Amino acid sequence: MSIFFLQTLRTIFTASLTASIFCAISTAIAPDAHAELDQATTTSEIKAVKSRLDPKQKAIIDRLDASLDEKSRKQIAATMRDITLRTASGQYSEDLITAIASQVYGHKVSMDIAGDFFAIAIKRYPNNCFLPYFRGASWLVVDENKLAEPDLLRAIALNPRYSEPHEKYGLLLRNQKQDKRALQEMLIAEKLSPSKPSIQCNKADLLVLLGQYEAAIAAYQKATALSDGHQNWLADFHRGRLLLRLKRYGEAYEVFKHLRTLNDQPKSGIPTRMAECLIGLKRYKEAAQILQKVLETYDDIDTHRLLLKAYQAMGDKAGIARETKFVNEFDGDLRPF
Repeated sequence: MSIFFLQTLRTIFTASLTASIFCAISTAIAPDAHAELDQATTTSEIKAVKSRLDPKQKAIIDRLDASLDEKSRKQIAATMRDITLRTASGQYSEDLITAIASQVYGHKVSMDIAGDFFAIAIKRYPNNCFLPYFRGASWLVVDENKLAEPDLLRAIALNPRYSEPHEKYGLLLRNQKQDKRALQEMLIAEKLSPSKPSIQCNKADLLVLLGQYEAAIAAYQKATALSDGHQNWLADFHRGRLLLRLKRYGEAYEVFKHLRTLNDQPKSGIPTRMAECLIGLKRYKEAAQILQKVLETYDDIDTHRLLLKAYQAMGDKAGIARETKFVNEFDGDLRPF
């Protein structure tokens, strides 16, 4: 990156980035008077700035702009309007860049596109804890733990009371099989954000890995109580699986029965797990009925094996013969030549 580019960095971010993103989305959300005035100012500035940028420098902005989806652009436009109204001009650029960084992470723009943006933003605002957090979290999404770690630790150092980097660093440590250290980070995150469902769910997952099953069940239940969306469904799903693993079939069945009312897709595995619970409860006929219905729309070997188990328990000779033939043929296909 050229020395000239670094020297003109402030102008680029307040003008080039602001104007290019704003112009791309101005038709989606009508700007108020303040935003119109700001747009006019930055548009006039950018004409002079762009004429001095080489193609590589300009591409940093253009590629990022092109990679954002319409939802991201609308969100950035709304953020720009809000920042224009409520902050002094000296803070405008940093707030805007942080908002764009959150969209880059939130929508998983590929890191080869976002990398230059993050590098410039962090260099320009080295004390902003959100920017290294967003970059570290983005690296974590693509399983680049070594690249994520210094960014997450930097974010923690800049603001130890920001829970998100602690949570993500806990996930990174879990990826590295450092489960005890991971749990400690998750407990710090929980203390800072006790009402965040994902922290409870991640803590529960770690407790399972450490064999602390009752504590894990309680954490999953707390995550469910704190959320009414996807995290709610996910926490109950994991709790049901753990109860099934512990052979607490009645409790597990009630969890999966409830989940089926929220997501009744056979591929979700919920009906099959309900049947597995029923087999554990020796309610074989009900289990067989569920499994037969699943196989009408989704042919799966594990479902066939469970159905065979139910038929064997009921002494259904025809069912046993049919499912045994199917399972044997499948297993035969997996044998080496």
